[in-house]
Amino acid sequence: MAGGVQTGFMTGVTVEQKGFTLLEILVAIFIFAIVMTTIYASFTAVVSKNEAVEQGRGLYEMGRNCLERMTDDFAAIYVERPPQYEPPDYDDRPDPYRFVAEEEVVASETFSRVRFAADAHLPMGEEKEDGLAEIVYYVEQSGQSEPGFVLRRSDRVFAYDAEEFRQAKASDPVVCRNVQEFSLVFLDGDGEETSGWDSEADRGQYATPRTVKIALTLAKENAAHAFQTAVSLPVYRKEIESGRQGP
Repeated sequence: MAGGVQTGFMTGVTVEQKGFTLLEILVAIFIFAIVMTTIYASFTAVVSKNEAVEQGRGLYEMGRNCLERMTDDFAAIYVERPPQYEPPDYDDRPDPYRFVAEEEVVASETFSRVRFAADAHLPMGEEKEDGLAEIVYYVEQSGQSEPGFVLRRSDRVFAYDAEEFRQAKASDPVVCRNVQEFSLVFLDGDGEETSGWDSEADRGQYATPRTVKIALTLAKENAAHAFQTAVSLPVYRKEIESGRQGP
């Protein structure tokens, strides 16, 4: 019809509905699972690395502080020298200011143990005493809830009953945990090294060390730090030629 508007409807036309097949859905889920697994693995690796870094930092700080404490103690050592000091007689009590070190076995592991006098007493709690103190460093096993070894520092101010080695006390402060190695080497006046020392022994002519070498290793899981230093003792006793008194 000229000049008019022609309207109408198309009939007989089929519109095809399309969707995802089961195979396509499974492939999509598989790809999604791979992506999520990769993201999770990367996240876990970052978290684990951060934990390892923090753990290693904690070990390093603890080891550094422990080494500084030992260095300060050795630098404050007190040694009696002649004429105040005389070689002991057979029935004399041990010198309260003696320097004694040895290796001892703790749960099948070997560690150093050292005892000396120093002007390095650290009052604890309400204690206000000050002055010369007996300092002992020794290793013992941790409790059942914490495997491994700990390094303790015993500190008691003079005077007290002299003992060969003070017994360990639960109240002795822990200066290091996760101890894998604690070994001391001592140098005499000739530069000779030894892992033990006894300033009351005639064999060593009642001398005290000139230098102490400290080796400390802390390890926990995947983190480990090894520390080494040497301390030149500010005071020492030279060899005394005379032997023990008495018969």
